[in-house]
Amino acid sequence: MKHALLRVATRCCASSLLVIATVTCTLTAAAEKSICPTSPAPSSSSPLTVPNLEVERFEIQDAPVGDQVRDTLVGSGDVALTLPFKSYCDERYYSAWSKKAPRLFINALSMGGDAQLLAIEQQANGSAKYRFYVRPGKESAEVWAFVYRAANLTKSTSVDIGIGWESQQAGKFWASDDSKPKIAISSSMKFGFGLAFLALILVFFLYIAVNTDALRDAPLPIPLRDAYEVGTYLRRLERARKAKYAFIAKTKKSEPSLILTPTELELLQAIDSSFTAEKQASSSKNEVETYIVPADVLSNYLEVLEIYKKGRNAPGITAEKIACSVAIGAAFGPYRLNRASFSLAKSQLALWFLFAVSAGVFLFVAKGNLLPLDGSILVLLGISIGTAGLGQVNPASQVQYKPSTNILRDLITDKDDSEQFHRYQAVAVNILLLIVGIYHLMQQLTYPVFDESWLYFLGISGTAYVAGKGLVESK
Repeated sequence: MKHALLRVATRCCASSLLVIATVTCTLTAAAEKSICPTSPAPSSSSPLTVPNLEVERFEIQDAPVGDQVRDTLVGSGDVALTLPFKSYCDERYYSAWSKKAPRLFINALSMGGDAQLLAIEQQANGSAKYRFYVRPGKESAEVWAFVYRAANLTKSTSVDIGIGWESQQAGKFWASDDSKPKIAISSSMKFGFGLAFLALILVFFLYIAVNTDALRDAPLPIPLRDAYEVGTYLRRLERARKAKYAFIAKTKKSEPSLILTPTELELLQAIDSSFTAEKQASSSKNEVETYIVPADVLSNYLEVLEIYKKGRNAPGITAEKIACSVAIGAAFGPYRLNRASFSLAKSQLALWFLFAVSAGVFLFVAKGNLLPLDGSILVLLGISIGTAGLGQVNPASQVQYKPSTNILRDLITDKDDSEQFHRYQAVAVNILLLIVGIYHLMQQLTYPVFDESWLYFLGISGTAYVAGKGLVESK
């Protein structure tokens, strides 16, 4: 009995030792399989050949719901490429020898530093997962320009993803067209937000241009500003007066007439001492005393207002008469006061400032990060600032108030309403560069880069404008 139990125990121990040995050999083999073999270092006379890495799998990491899906990268995000064991060993060995980290390639175009290698995770089967953080930037401008041309801003396009050190050696994730990874520049929501923000910038710029003197040759004269305020005040009184009596009425012959109280008459006479009105007879003692402006006097002021609107001068028209006509025009109805003509130098500065801001917002929406300004944009702004500054410093080039007709006419004419060639060439050069800049921005999704010769040309054009304004227009 004792011998039988001893034999059973011996057999059990032998079986356990066999299982342990088998498991140990299996684990050792697996460990040895996941460890890259050591290769001899290449000599200086025979440099190491760049390996061609194979990509088994591509996936999007941590894709937000509604913005990215599993096989589509929208703008910036984390991606992962899985390499088989052999490619992993080749990459480790070549990276250690060359002291260069592998790059991410999209359609054989390097992402450069815009695809940051975050980690390398080796899997149990020996393969390795390479995690990259991808973002649009200057080094990957060609990649995103390709995506933009192929699929526009919000649509995705299929691409080949690879990893390596040179484009011709970058291994690709081979798949059918339906299962290829996809890339899009921006989402519809981001694009809509960007358009709305650009619209706000444009509306703000237009408001500044139309309702202030920021882009004008001269500030609005104080008498005209005060007269306009008097006219709007009289119009508000007419609305408040309502049924008591007609402030602005029509006679039976459809001739314009203006009825005023003594206080209102004094306001207009303070603007123009020659302004007259006839006292109306009162039907009762309690009726408010009023004055009516004769139709011929009123028509004369309205004619002066039309001349003023067109920016013209006429003999016998004094500044007081113009100011009074502005007050009457504002009293008769909605009337936009004619500010001074637009300044070419200030408009040029505002144009390139608006372009730089709008381009920055557009690229921020498209690529998800605020790109640094290109040197060409800064040079354009510098030339515009210099042109505007010289125009203000030179006393001979100071312009007196001249009513604006339209912006194009203002830019090409001087204070005497005469067209000048140096103004034509300045407008033409700026429009040309603006068209080229917008085209480059929409095609390449980068800030435009202007050749130095064109920047010199714009500088010479600005110098010619300042010189012509000081020498020709001041005569």
